[in-house]
Amino acid sequence: MYTNWKGEKRERQIVPIKMWYVSTEFHPKPQMLLQALDIEKNQVRDFAVKDIEPIV
Repeated sequence: MYTNWKGEKRERQIVPIKMWYVSTEFHPKPQMLLQALDIEKNQVRDFAVKDIEPIV
């Protein structure tokens, strides 16, 4: 489950590429981001690690 910058929460299927500490247009405060291939959109996206819920 991931909550995007608009506050929308939904399940995402991704293939991780890399993690790094940076700021971006959608994540303006420096933080840990996960760059991954979003399977549904078939695009590489950046995900804020703090907004990823653990699988239980």
